[in-house]
Amino acid sequence: MATVKLLGLNNSNLGDDLLYLSAFQILSKVNSVVSTYSGHDRINKLIEKAFNTKVIVDRNSNLQVNVGGTILSSKYSLKTKIGHLLGIKTIPFQSDSDIYISLGVDEKYFLLREAKKLAANADAVFVRDIESHIALSIRAGFHKSYLLPDTTFVLKKILQTMKTKSPPSLRKEVNVHIVRNWSTNLNLQKKQYDWLELNYKPEDVVVQFCESDSIPSQKFTTITYDGTYEILAEIILILKRCKKVYTARYHGLVLAIMCEKEFECFHIDEKISRLADYFASNSDEHEVYFNLHDDAIIEKSYVELLNKIVKDVTKTTVS
Repeated sequence: MATVKLLGLNNSNLGDDLLYLSAFQILSKVNSVVSTYSGHDRINKLIEKAFNTKVIVDRNSNLQVNVGGTILSSKYSLKTKIGHLLGIKTIPFQSDSDIYISLGVDEKYFLLREAKKLAANADAVFVRDIESHIALSIRAGFHKSYLLPDTTFVLKKILQTMKTKSPPSLRKEVNVHIVRNWSTNLNLQKKQYDWLELNYKPEDVVVQFCESDSIPSQKFTTITYDGTYEILAEIILILKRCKKVYTARYHGLVLAIMCEKEFECFHIDEKISRLADYFASNSDEHEVYFNLHDDAIIEKSYVELLNKIVKDVTKTTVS
């Protein structure tokens, strides 16, 4: 049986941790053994608590799977773009993995150099929106690109069963505001804070996906994700009980859809606008997004494709 090593960002950001957890769930149902890195002690503990299992670490692997990340966003600063063009590592992207899952690509800034790296090393890339698929499969000519929704959608049942020792006391009409620190674009940042001020009510809760999302005011009730199971469970419980979600983060929108909540987006990035449009659209072009509430269908699609890819790759490696 093949061994798959799972890579990802170990940075105590809620969105990245959801990607890691969802990739682990999917790979656990693929015909393979899943291994993680011992250096990712925090995320390993999170996996063990969420799935009530023991993770295998640092086992020699046949395949490396990298989960999540946006290769480059057009909302990044000019300094970041120039750094990327000069080859300076300014974004969380590794070009030496065999399979990429839930990758986002900004078509306007996707570089041919990155496409060549993918084509040279990757056996498959799973992208989470149509534009990313176009950037890879058509613009870059990479024909191992698969379009499927963000892996986080497969976590619906796991998130529903999460429990916290001290559940928050919330009224039903409470709204949740998910903010994002965007220090590379101060004008956009100010607009986001104005949007928060406009919609926030005294009983509402502001959710921060990481410490850097802190907001410049003490008047808001906030909860900040710290990389632990306990705070993750508390945030999920708040989202399940709230009335509406206002979000400036992509995975805030994903969670709102999963929890079947009314939502409103601050379109701080194209990926948020795309997912909101897909969810609202009845177009045949967006058929892959019709089943966002059906975690079983999304998981089955990933598992079937990955089983075939893992089998083909390991067969080639052995021969």
